[in-house]
Amino acid sequence: MTTYSKRRRVAPDPEPVHLPDVEKLGYVRIALLLIPAVSVGMLLIALYQLNILGGGILGIAKLILVGVGAYLVSHFTLRQSVEKGATLATVGYRWAAGLAFFTVTLVGLAFFSATSPGLTIGPTEEARLQSYINEVVAYVDARALAGGESVGGVPVANSIADDFEGKAQCEIASACVSGHGSGYGPTARTLDTLSARARSIADEASTGLTSRAASTEALSAHLAEMEALLADQSRSIWQRRTTLRRMDGGLGTLLNQVDTASPVAILGAYALELRGGAEVPGNTLVSATISGFMLGYARSLESSLTAKGDARIARPVFPDRTGAMDTFSHAGDHIPVLLLAALIDLIFPLTLLGYSLLALDWAHYRQNPNPRRGKRERDDFDDLTEFRPVDPPKNGKPRRGQRKGESQ
Repeated sequence: MTTYSKRRRVAPDPEPVHLPDVEKLGYVRIALLLIPAVSVGMLLIALYQLNILGGGILGIAKLILVGVGAYLVSHFTLRQSVEKGATLATVGYRWAAGLAFFTVTLVGLAFFSATSPGLTIGPTEEARLQSYINEVVAYVDARALAGGESVGGVPVANSIADDFEGKAQCEIASACVSGHGSGYGPTARTLDTLSARARSIADEASTGLTSRAASTEALSAHLAEMEALLADQSRSIWQRRTTLRRMDGGLGTLLNQVDTASPVAILGAYALELRGGAEVPGNTLVSATISGFMLGYARSLESSLTAKGDARIARPVFPDRTGAMDTFSHAGDHIPVLLLAALIDLIFPLTLLGYSLLALDWAHYRQNPNPRRGKRERDDFDDLTEFRPVDPPKNGKPRRGQRKGESQ
């Protein structure tokens, strides 16, 4: 008897009509590639802003080497932590999870500590320069207040000159000072000399006051120019810093001009001269009378020259170039930028690692369910206190040891 076998014919594969589709990477693998790349990009920008690697060909070579090395360290640390650390932690190596979180945190902190200063060094430098200009303005105002006593001294000097002229004319006309012998005598000559001296001092003080006003106006214009330069966003902060440093040198020259033009020193010396009194030849009584007048003038002049501020205030020093650590003192002004840097360099890698660990742990539990997971073994203390797990009765039936109708 012949047996026939039935063979199933297999249809041949259809001829391909296009190239096979390329299998796409999962989003986790893409994240493992892109997050380190973004972190390294931010790092290189920060290092360029910090001017640590220098310029020229050597600086570019340093930038490339640092970028490649940083990417390798960041990528392989994050990838090993997710693929190896999380996997090993789910099969019993609990310390692998701790090691993974530690290495990812360490690398993230290293990136953040270098990236955040570079991203905020420009605004920090601008804030420090603005603070310096504010201090200079306050210093100039204090100096102006301390030197403002000359404003009240000039009218007093003019009134002294006018009074001397009036007394000299009165002495010539009616001897109202000496009391006898009108005409251009010794008393009139003395008063005329004192009047000419007072007028000369008053005119010189008035000229100095006018010159001081012009120098003060030039100083105010110089400060306004410094303010406008710092606010010019079309230039880099380092170009503005260089120009401000040069303008700071000119500021000292203007301050010296204001101090030199101030007539305070002249009026103060004249007040001491008035205290010395005057002497009329051959007439002690008239000399005492004129000296009494001059003492009153000296006191009035000294009273008008009383300082209204502290002239010993120290001039602010131009700040040094902002360093990496200086940026952290202004961290409160750049919280959004720092949070973004921390999110990219630290928080997101830790989040990716945490979710990967939880997902692998759940997948491992589903494949190898352990009914005792999450439960603890009873120990001697439980037996000592006679604690027992209490289950609610089912279907209204009393538990073992409980009589029917007995309250629970």
